[in-house]
Amino acid sequence: MRWPKQPPLANWTPRDCARCPANDALEALRTLPGIGPFSAELILIRGAGHPDVFPRHERRLRASIADEYDLGETGSHDVRRLAEIADRWKPYRSWIALLLRARAEHKTQAGPAAAGRRTGRR
Repeated sequence: MRWPKQPPLANWTPRDCARCPANDALEALRTLPGIGPFSAELILIRGAGHPDVFPRHERRLRASIADEYDLGETGSHDVRRLAEIADRWKPYRSWIALLLRARAEHKTQAGPAAAGRRTGRR
């Protein structure tokens, strides 16, 4: 489904957003007053339940990806490289992002011993 340049956002439902290509929905959401890139991603993922969005503006997720993929201290700043990694998760980038965030939260709560443990494959 492709939306016109200025979609009638007032008539949109969360289901419309979830069915729309992610980039089109993000662009449309950012036309709303006060909605920037981070908020648009959050609305699309959590509000509309879109399954395939890489939330590139979420700093804690970027740090989690850099940690899991051993990209070093500055790895979370290379958004292009992180997006390339996330492209391998299609069509479930939103879900993988959620799992990575949950893992990072668990490691933080569990302390240093859990931070050193790695499970699963990349």
